[in-house]
Amino acid sequence: AKKGGKGSAKGKKGKGDDDAQSVMTSRSFVPPPSVPLGKGDEKMPSHTMPEVKMHGCKAIMRSAKSEENRKVLHDAEVEKLLIALLGHEDETVKVAAAEALAVVAESSLAQDAVLKLEGVEVIVRMVKNEGKDIKEAGTLGVANLTSGNMNICHEVAAHHGIEYLIGSLAVDQERIQTNALTA
Repeated sequence: AKKGGKGSAKGKKGKGDDDAQSVMTSRSFVPPPSVPLGKGDEKMPSHTMPEVKMHGCKAIMRSAKSEENRKVLHDAEVEKLLIALLGHEDETVKVAAAEALAVVAESSLAQDAVLKLEGVEVIVRMVKNEGKDIKEAGTLGVANLTSGNMNICHEVAAHHGIEYLIGSLAVDQERIQTNALTA
């Protein structure tokens, strides 16, 4: 690193400025892939986007544990977002969206919104899925959506959800079985 330089913001060189400058210009420092490399590369790499979406769903899920927050989330149309994410190509995003939707669906307002947005079919398809994580999240979503909502029960039946739930009882995972029995 150069010994001269601009120094601090006031033009005076402060103690440790050489060390900071050498770290900033060192070629041995390689930032992690999610850190922008410079002015021309300020976009997040596409491989981090599923992780961001997954964490967003988990934040929604934590927030939705309060009835008051579920109302606020409903007013923000979070059900529409979560239903869209159920169709994401990344499995972790699908699982996180279904888990968040299951918590949001503890509200009858959210249940009605999911029904209107035709999200029941999407969550029922997750129950049919072979992947245990997706199946578990799907069965949880169906269980919470059908709780006290006969219209959604009819919609689940119309999309062969009862057969898929019965088939889920054969899966060797207790949470899937419990969710399927609760639906």
